Amino acid sequence: MLDWQSVRYFLAAYETRSFTKAARLLSVEQSTVSRRIAEMERVLDVALFERTSQGLVPTEAATRISGDAEEMARRSQHIQDQAQSLRARVGGLVRIATTEALAVFVLSRLLPGLSKRHPHLRFEILTGYPSVDLMRREADLALRFERPHTGEYAVQRVARLPTAVLGLERWRHAAPEALPWIGVTMPGFTPPEETWRKANVSTPARWTTNSYLMQAELVREGQGVALMTRALSTIYPELTPLDLDLPDGPVIDLYLVAPLSVRNLPRIDAVWRAIADIDVMFPSCA
Repeated sequence: MLDWQSVRYFLAAYETRSFTKAARLLSVEQSTVSRRIAEMERVLDVALFERTSQGLVPTEAATRISGDAEEMARRSQHIQDQAQSLRARVGGLVRIATTEALAVFVLSRLLPGLSKRHPHLRFEILTGYPSVDLMRREADLALRFERPHTGEYAVQRVARLPTAVLGLERWRHAAPEALPWIGVTMPGFTPPEETWRKANVSTPARWTTNSYLMQAELVREGQGVALMTRALSTIYPELTPLDLDLPDGPVIDLYLVAPLSVRNLPRIDAVWRAIADIDVMFPSCA
């Protein structure tokens, strides 16, 4: 049976009229070209070249099959081009687990640009605080405030988010104890922002919620002030960092996490790189 490699050697010999030049063109030994042509002649049961002192002279059979051989070469190149295109194309479903607030404040701003660059990507955003199990492949990536301490994960700290007391301008000169505070609680643990509030403000919170998104909306509506990531004042200009003569708030680390087994898949890598560019949104916070 005739194989493509033999056709390649035939075309090189047909084009150059020389085993030596064909070998140079293909970066192989002359003996390899000669052996391949002889094998092709055996399979086809026909002579393809006359060997002369001036070089190779194609026979009528060689001239007849040269057109088909060139078409095979074009089709082979087309197949390689298509394969390269498929390798280069980033596509498929990527599931990202995160909090509702990060989905709204970060992913909704970062991912549309990526979607435009890679229209074959699809996204599933999973929000909610119970941790999605990445090892069970309940998600491909996670954007979260906690760094995993066990498991085989790729982990990158993508941002360090300073916090500040944010509120409307009218609260700027109020005493901390006189302000209505909006606290945040989470099932199973106390967020560092809430730990700071309880340590530095003696009055109880007017509002408490387990949603950072609702907390931000309450502050925007003028219902009170809250210790939140300073980056929110970039997203919502009406939120003003207030200097209340209180200790600095904690710096919140933000981590991007993926199982090592999927980290380098093209679709995962594309999303990873896009999210890791969070400093494009918040240059002072990364």
